Amino acid sequence: VSITRVDSARLFLLQGALDAATVERAATTLLVDTLVETARIERVDDPARTGEHLQAQVLYKPGVTDNVAQSTLKALMDLGF
Repeated sequence: VSITRVDSARLFLLQGALDAATVERAATTLLVDTLVETARIERVDDPARTGEHLQAQVLYKPGVTDNVAQSTLKALMDLGF
C-alpha cells in the first residue's frame, strides 16, 4: 500500500439539528469562496467513504481554542442560522 495523492482542504464540522438545505445555504453564504472553491457536503458517518476516499481529519484537542470555529459560529448565528 502506498499513498499516491494528497489533497489539502478546509473542513467545517457543523453540529446541530441541521438538514442538507441549511448546510448547503451556510456553505454558499459564508464558508465557500465560490470563485476559487467548491464544497462537498457529507455526513461524518457516511458509509460510502471507504478505500481511496478515506480522509484524515485533523481537529484541535478538547480545550484548545479554535478561533476560526468561534468566528464562523458567530458569523453563522449573526446571519440567522
